[in-house]
Amino acid sequence: MEAVAGFLTPVAIFALFTWRQRLDDSLCAEKYGEEKWAEYQARVKYRILPGVY
Repeated sequence: MEAVAGFLTPVAIFALFTWRQRLDDSLCAEKYGEEKWAEYQARVKYRILPGVY
């Protein structure tokens, strides 16, 4: 059982981070405008882990 919990915990955390990142993207696009937000996204390649995602 510990092995399952040890595997599922990082998967769940990554899923929550991914969900939150997508939510933040949509909220920031509304706040700053689609064009400015797309410009920011083009400059910032990674959202959560630099070099990975």
